[in-house]
Amino acid sequence: MKLKFKKMEITIKDIQNNLKTLPEELFQNVNDYIEFLKAKYKNNGQNDLYELSIEQKNILDERLLESEEDYISAEDSITLLKQKYGV
Repeated sequence: MKLKFKKMEITIKDIQNNLKTLPEELFQNVNDYIEFLKAKYKNNGQNDLYELSIEQKNILDERLLESEEDYISAEDSITLLKQKYGV
């Protein structure tokens, strides 16, 4: 037997009422989630949700010029962390 639920229409007033009862230390989480939703649906759910800033592109360009010898693999990194911290 499947239960059918009527879709509840949420209003801004409902959201405001929920926010009033939320501890202030969770406000940042709520705001982050709202920003996430706005970005997610900005392009109608397409995969190209985020556009890199010029600064981010410059950082990536600089990293491409770095020697691969300066880095370790993710697996090696995890192994080192496990050895050092017992994680």
